[in-house]
Amino acid sequence: SPMNHYISLALSAFAFFAPICGKVISADAKRQAKSNQTNTDDMWVAKPLPSSFPANVTHHTYRSAVMKRDVGYCLYLPPGYAQDTARRYPVIYNLHGAGGNETRATFSAEVLHAGILSGRWPEIIMVFPNGGRSTMYQDSADGRFPAETTFVKELMPHIDATYRTIAGRKGRCIEGFSMGGRGSTHDDAAMAGVCLAVMLVGFFGLIGVVTASRRAFRTSPSAPLVF
Repeated sequence: SPMNHYISLALSAFAFFAPICGKVISADAKRQAKSNQTNTDDMWVAKPLPSSFPANVTHHTYRSAVMKRDVGYCLYLPPGYAQDTARRYPVIYNLHGAGGNETRATFSAEVLHAGILSGRWPEIIMVFPNGGRSTMYQDSADGRFPAETTFVKELMPHIDATYRTIAGRKGRCIEGFSMGGRGSTHDDAAMAGVCLAVMLVGFFGLIGVVTASRRAFRTSPSAPLVF
């Protein structure tokens, strides 16, 4: 049923990140503290790229019409993607923290990949967008850095058009660290239309987020569930 699918996707996201929250917060916080957090026009594709990526992770770009420039993203495809050409897959969007880019959190794909190979989690596509250095995943008032627009209106449709996803709200989950966690929850009305589950990882604490989201979900069933 749709609800069972919803619960499965939400719990998969929670089960994926919960065991490594401490490691993610510690490692990403150190990187964030040392990183450049000034927004610039040339921040939308990571340079230089890492010399290597985790298994099944590749780097790509899409053309942003709103910014008239290329924007980078990293992509993890599950082990069965190439062989099972009739299958469609749910997608987790992983939003990086301040000062980061599309390469910042690709180590998360290593944990997901190991869980899939062990049979612990279902096969899932993971996307790592570039949300800018300090945009909070919101469009800037002057229109120079339309981070939310390019993510929701350009990257998500690009992913659905390019890869075999379960296109639409029922097949999407969004998670984020620090600025990315804020970005995943800053506009519940907008995210409710594109994602089934939202998970926040960062300095705010998981328990408080779970409590608040359950209360919101009871009063607004169309709102995303936040882990």
